Amino acid sequence: MELIIFYAVALMFGAVGGLFFYYPFQQGYDTKEKILYISIGTFFAALSFSMFTKNVVLGGTLLTLLMGGATLGYGVYESYSIITHHIKTEGKLVNIDKHHSSKGSVYYSLNFKLEGDRETYTVDHISFTKKYVIGNTYNIFISNHDHAAYIHRIGPFFLSILCIIMGIIWFQLIPELLCK
Repeated sequence: MELIIFYAVALMFGAVGGLFFYYPFQQGYDTKEKILYISIGTFFAALSFSMFTKNVVLGGTLLTLLMGGATLGYGVYESYSIITHHIKTEGKLVNIDKHHSSKGSVYYSLNFKLEGDRETYTVDHISFTKKYVIGNTYNIFISNHDHAAYIHRIGPFFLSILCIIMGIIWFQLIPELLCK
C-alpha cells in the first residue's frame, strides 16, 4: 500500500510539472512569466523523476531547496517590508471596534486618523485595549500600500529573522546530501 501511495505522489508531482509546462503557452504570458512557469515545472518534473528512479540525493536536494527557498524568501520579503514599507507617524485614536472570531475569541481593531488626513488607518487583531484611550495620540506605523497600520512590528520582524535563519539552515543540508 505504501508503494502505491509513493508512486501516486510521484505521479502527482509529474502532473504538476506538466501543467506548469503546458499552461503558460495557452494563456499568452510574457517571456519573464514563461521562464518562471518553466522553472517551476522543471522543479516538479525533476522531483517526480527522482521519486520514480528512487534517487534520494536528487529528491532530498530538491526538497531542501524547496523548503530553504520558501523560508528564506519569506524571511527576506517580510523583513524588507517591515524595514522599508512602513512609515512611523503619530495617529489619533478615533474608534475601537470589537470583533468575535468563529471560535468565540474576542479581538479588537483600532482606527487611527492622521493629522491633516481624511482617511483612517486600521490596526487589526489587538487582543486587549486597556491602555488605549479614544482621543489620545499614539505612535503607529502606516503602510505605503493600503490603509493598514501597525502598533509595533517587533514580533513579525523576529519571525522574519527566524525564517531567514531556518532557510540558511535548510540550505546547509544540501552539501550533506551531495556527499552521500
